[in-house]
Amino acid sequence: MQQGNNKKKKLKTKVTQETIDKIIYNYNSGMGLKASGEEFYIGPYAVRNILTNNNITIRTQSDSAILSNINRKNFFCNLDYFKSQSSNMAYILGFLVTDGYIPLDKNEVKITLAQKDAELLEKIKKELEYIGNVKYTTTNKGFDIATLEITCINYKQDLAQYNIIPQKTFTFTVPEKLEKKYWIDFIRGYIGMEMVLYVLLGNLKLELLYVKQEKKH
Repeated sequence: MQQGNNKKKKLKTKVTQETIDKIIYNYNSGMGLKASGEEFYIGPYAVRNILTNNNITIRTQSDSAILSNINRKNFFCNLDYFKSQSSNMAYILGFLVTDGYIPLDKNEVKITLAQKDAELLEKIKKELEYIGNVKYTTTNKGFDIATLEITCINYKQDLAQYNIIPQKTFTFTVPEKLEKKYWIDFIRGYIGMEMVLYVLLGNLKLELLYVKQEKKH
């Protein structure tokens, strides 16, 4: 009689790197252990092992409760917007550097402008496919402002890859990850559309000329 006949054999299924990456993405996007592996029929215990082996910090119950409350009040947006580079994406990156704000302790991205420039926020909102509203308020000093505020952990994580992080005023450097063909769009967003820029001889050389806006009659 062979040994081990009375023991249950555990089948080990090899998990592909693609599956591991998706599980990590699901968890970092706010899903729980169970939900992160559900589409692959992988249980929460195995998901925990996968995350731990890839140096992903497991959320505490308190963290999970806070995240759950945040998710319930979130409005839908294109979660993957900053994962693909484009002219518009690069422009928004540059814009965020000068006019954006990312809190250190929250998964928020916020842009505040004078209400007269609110049309730009509406365009960014549309580009991000965000269905919430731009908020219009007046400060204690009497300034009319417009704010676009999006709660999205994906955005905070993806923007960090371009050096757009909390307290960026003190730590910002040119985002090396951004392809050179989008540098001009990034700088358009960074310095504002009232400037004229030139890129010469394949190197980034700027001539900044203020363009007077024509008055509408």
